[in-house]
Amino acid sequence: MEEFQYKYIEDANDLIVNLETDLLTLEHNPKDKEGINSVFRVMHTLKGTAAMFGFEKVGNLTHNLETIYDYIRNGEMNLSTEVLSLTFSSIDLLKFLINNGENLSPKQQKQYNDQLDLINSHKLGSDKQVHAGTKKIGKTGDSFMYYYIVFIPDVDIINRGVNPLNIFDEIKELGAFISIAHLIKTPELADIEVDKSFTAWEIFLISKSEPEEIEDMFIFMLEEEHSIFQIIPETIESNNEFMSKHYEFGKKYNFAGINALKTIFFELKAINIDSSDDEKEKEDSLKQTIAISEKQEVSNRIRVSSEKLDDLINLVSELVTVRSQLDLLATQIKNSRLSKVVEEISKLSKRFRDNALNLRLVPIKILMVKFQRLVRDLSLQLNKEVEFVTVGMDTELDKNVINQLESPLMHIIRNSIDHGIEMPEVRLKQGKPTKGMIRLIAFYEGSQVVIQVQDDGGGIDMERIRKKAIDNGYIKPEHTLTKEEVYKLIFQPGFSTAQSLTSVSGRGVGMDVVRQKINDLRGDIEIESEKNLGTSFTLKLPLTLSIIDTLHVRVGHQSYLLPLSFIISCELTTDAILNKSSNRQIEYNNNLIPYVDLREEFGIKGEAEKKKLVIISVRERPLAFVVDSIHGEYQAVVKSLGEFHKNNQYLSGASILGDGTLALILDVTKFYKKKSMNLKIEY
Repeated sequence: MEEFQYKYIEDANDLIVNLETDLLTLEHNPKDKEGINSVFRVMHTLKGTAAMFGFEKVGNLTHNLETIYDYIRNGEMNLSTEVLSLTFSSIDLLKFLINNGENLSPKQQKQYNDQLDLINSHKLGSDKQVHAGTKKIGKTGDSFMYYYIVFIPDVDIINRGVNPLNIFDEIKELGAFISIAHLIKTPELADIEVDKSFTAWEIFLISKSEPEEIEDMFIFMLEEEHSIFQIIPETIESNNEFMSKHYEFGKKYNFAGINALKTIFFELKAINIDSSDDEKEKEDSLKQTIAISEKQEVSNRIRVSSEKLDDLINLVSELVTVRSQLDLLATQIKNSRLSKVVEEISKLSKRFRDNALNLRLVPIKILMVKFQRLVRDLSLQLNKEVEFVTVGMDTELDKNVINQLESPLMHIIRNSIDHGIEMPEVRLKQGKPTKGMIRLIAFYEGSQVVIQVQDDGGGIDMERIRKKAIDNGYIKPEHTLTKEEVYKLIFQPGFSTAQSLTSVSGRGVGMDVVRQKINDLRGDIEIESEKNLGTSFTLKLPLTLSIIDTLHVRVGHQSYLLPLSFIISCELTTDAILNKSSNRQIEYNNNLIPYVDLREEFGIKGEAEKKKLVIISVRERPLAFVVDSIHGEYQAVVKSLGEFHKNNQYLSGASILGDGTLALILDVTKFYKKKSMNLKIEY
């Protein structure tokens, strides 16, 4: 059962994402019939399987919500703002129940009961006594089919995790039906058990559904537990096969006779003489849903757990390391046949690596619903009008990067709404539309992904931040700050410019954590802002954290790895050329560019006879590294530096070379910041 529950939780979470997406769309277009039908179908699907897998509270909650949306799609209720808000809060509760289980504390149980009371209070306005089995499905005629269904569940069906009564919720969606229950076994008082079934049912159904669709309702039932017969009541006596089977059932379980059977079908036919166009639309919608379901069944996609993908990446990493060892061995032996084999293995391992990494790439749009919910809920809470616009949401990142990126992006968007977007009356005075805008933009830049969060709000007040920094003792009053230095203050722990403490902000907690998480991802964050025009946060992140292409260089006996995506050229240089340069700059392409001597930077003793320059480009600005020697490209399996070195600002990781020695991976963006920005203040 635990295995099946895990599968249900996965499917339920996917359905809830679809549900939230539909609701966010309906909020802007509440008359969208297809959207309303889609919400109803998701509710129905969640309810239909919840109790089967032990989620009774989920089934109860979705059943009551489903009733409201059934009224809405039938035109008996309007989709109001109150109903949407009620649905969103119910979804939050459903998420908790599905992912945390239904063993609730007294406080949580009260919240659950209160939510049910709210739902039921909305139902009362349009609640009707709807008789089960009298659903109108359209004008009866030759296009309708008559089904006689014998349903005799096994005594232990409930112990299999199947509730036999759920089948009637499925049947009533396909047409008009009448069911007759028969007690097939009368147990002794001492033998009565609540988890046993002693009932058989005769079900009389009029429907336009094909026999295959009727059979699908019994997908969780054993073959011997049900029999489905398609009949024509007027000529039932001439159906020898049915008459023979019905006689066996009737004799064994005291089922209805043939005349009674025909009478029941004629009663059903009379109930459904009239119909409406709306019912026809429901029928078409149902067929469309079935068609979509059939397409999904033949989909080429399969679901794989992230743990299996992690194991695959670990194996690929080991393969890359072994390939490096083999490459080194082939170089030492100098055997042409071995070198040729190693070259082929290198090509295959690279393709294997790329394919394995691609399996872990997921589009940023999987976070979209959470961001949309955040914008919706927070704008309502703050009484602000905010439009959320997205571009490039098909841009893909490693699943691990996406997981760690969710929290920083949520915090930035929250700050943009709270601190950036002004109140409607303020925007109106400034000549802006009352509705503010937040844009989430993603695109590729080389081997990196760039994500921008932009708002058209008031921008960053430089003077206000400077004053707050003086008050908090970060700087002295006589200090003059550049824009970059002001923006750097925002990321200081405990720094906040909020006028008052609210449930949204004011405690000075967040942006320092955002920067730390982006740094942990070997990424970078930048801020650009103009007063009264808005603010832009730009995040630059690697596609993956596991394996990267690098250039292997040496300084003394120490190996370093530079990310290949940043490198634009390699040059030969001398001490004379370096010494005649001023201000640690060197000429490159008729321009002076800053350089970093790694021997000096890391305090490595000795001198090299020859020196080489590795020219990199960060944000389209060049920077040179002075090294002793260059040893070619290298596929690096990135390893953490551990707790002792985790705060080293110029190293982003390490990797084991083919000869077993350690190579340090340089964070070139940090070197660029140090050399290109002459910061006056170090924090």
